[in-house]
Amino acid sequence: MPKGNDRAVGERTPNGKKEREEILIEWQVHAARERPVTAVGVIAVLSVVTGIGWSWVHPLTGLLAGIILLRSVAEFLLPVTFRLTSAGVSLESFLTSRFVPWERLKRVTLLTVGVHLSPFEQPHLLDGVRGVILPCDENKDRVFALCREMIRGRKDARGRRHRRCASTKGMAKGCHNIEGEQKGC
Repeated sequence: MPKGNDRAVGERTPNGKKEREEILIEWQVHAARERPVTAVGVIAVLSVVTGIGWSWVHPLTGLLAGIILLRSVAEFLLPVTFRLTSAGVSLESFLTSRFVPWERLKRVTLLTVGVHLSPFEQPHLLDGVRGVILPCDENKDRVFALCREMIRGRKDARGRRHRRCASTKGMAKGCHNIEGEQKGC
């Protein structure tokens, strides 16, 4: 459920500066609830691997394997809260917390499953690792517009505005320059 900008979060120091962040939009995604059959399969594999490690090797090995596997699938099994603030993007789950300041982001892409934010100006092999995917359905256009607006106002060290590509390999609606005009990539 999207929430408006009626709240603020505590002070955060991404660049050593203390500032009060305003929440622009916040929503929660629970992938396991949307795909219950897959969730049952994931829990079954997690249980079997933990049980085998516990009984065949050593209880500590089974417990460690279970914790490692739970950590790797936690964003699927447990709800994840996504928050766009005036300072950046944050993702919070039971075992995961990540914050990316707007200053590090250079490109926003509208995908079929949500919005992708990248620290690279052009499509790059490391987009999947260093970028952030914000899965959203009912608020996808609003999230895309907010991200584009937050990235739009920044200039590089020479005072020039960057062109922001908003498409990758046909998965998006098209490319947009910094003014929001549709362009071909």
